[in-house]
Amino acid sequence: MTSELQSLHGSAKRVYSLLDNLLHWSLAQTGKIDIQIEKINLSEIVKDNIQLISNMANEKGLYVVSNVPENMMVYADLNLINTIIRNLLTNSIKFTKKRWCFHLCEIR
Repeated sequence: MTSELQSLHGSAKRVYSLLDNLLHWSLAQTGKIDIQIEKINLSEIVKDNIQLISNMANEKGLYVVSNVPENMMVYADLNLINTIIRNLLTNSIKFTKKRWCFHLCEIR
């Protein structure tokens, strides 16, 4: 029962995060949000977003790997970079064949 509750709690947190990010994205689209550039740990953003889409990837039998170096720092708006990474991940899942693996990596 405990593992089921933990799984439900994790799913609820992911749904909340997705809804919150959707709200920020919609505000950005209407020009009602200020972009806040700050120093962000990209590897943590990628890990968090992989966790958000993990159920979707698992349902399709996909394995998602992050090759973004630990503590890779970038200057960006937190909400916008989350939206970009999440869109890359969900599109990768959508257009990748079942039971495959895809990698996120840094490009310099």
